[in-house]
Amino acid sequence: MALPALPPPEPAVCVDQAQIPAEPPTVAQRFNGDAKHDLQILAPNAQALRKWGQDLKALLDGCTGQAGEAGTPVPQEDFGEAGEG
Repeated sequence: MALPALPPPEPAVCVDQAQIPAEPPTVAQRFNGDAKHDLQILAPNAQALRKWGQDLKALLDGCTGQAGEAGTPVPQEDFGEAGEG
């Protein structure tokens, strides 16, 4: 007996789109191969990407009821020893 197909769930809006921070700009096109020059571009961009990710996580935590638990380690699933099945 086949089960009837269910419609996909409706997305639940928990954050106003205006609250979603803009992604930091890409910077690869600004590199010239000089390590010192490139690092002066890369370092602040890496910090901006980290802050952007943290801001997004805070929004998602608010949607899932996890707000205020920043820095709480996320349990990792045990996949066994390397090389196992």
